[in-house]
Amino acid sequence: MPKPMTPHPRPPELDASGAHAFSGVLRALGEGDDHRLTVEELVGAFGDRAFGAVMLVFAVISTLPLPPGSTTVTGVPLVLMAVQLVRGRERLWLPRRLLRAAVSRGNFGKAVGKVMPVLRFAERLTRPRLEPLVGQTGQRVVGGVCCVLAVVLSLPVPLGNILPAVAICLFSLGIMQRDGYAVIAGWIGTAASAAVLILFWGVVMRVVAMSVRMIGIEF
Repeated sequence: MPKPMTPHPRPPELDASGAHAFSGVLRALGEGDDHRLTVEELVGAFGDRAFGAVMLVFAVISTLPLPPGSTTVTGVPLVLMAVQLVRGRERLWLPRRLLRAAVSRGNFGKAVGKVMPVLRFAERLTRPRLEPLVGQTGQRVVGGVCCVLAVVLSLPVPLGNILPAVAICLFSLGIMQRDGYAVIAGWIGTAASAAVLILFWGVVMRVVAMSVRMIGIEF
């Protein structure tokens, strides 16, 4: 009897500029033969778009409902990549240990499936425009802001990871798609993140002050 044919991953689609669409590359990565997906394979799949694409992957993961402390794991690589943007590096560099890190390809594919509608919608909206905002100087500025956002992302603030992660998603999308409008949306997300963080610390300081006064009255 003839052996059943093993399905091969579908080739990724092309976007309007002729480059492989981000969502299509992610889908193809989730359908690979090896059951483990390494960070090195992820970086290699995006080529010269690795900065925006890999940052977007880590930022999207950070928006998902994860166990406490998980955003620290995703935040550290984001800080490292953002610093390289500030320094104006043209090619993404990651430590060998991080490149060898791997996840289950099946779990990666399932996670991609959950966010695929949002990714495809974002791809339809974005295109090259306001390119000075994503030029060399613009990317350095974005890198500095993303570095701060990634540090905030790692802090143990209840629900404080969502807005910084969304802002990094928008900045990364802007870099990857050369879309200045996405960068502007990232700035709006950054402002919202700052407002929430200020409000949170204001509440914390008020609770601490009230606790100190109560202890003083008790003694």
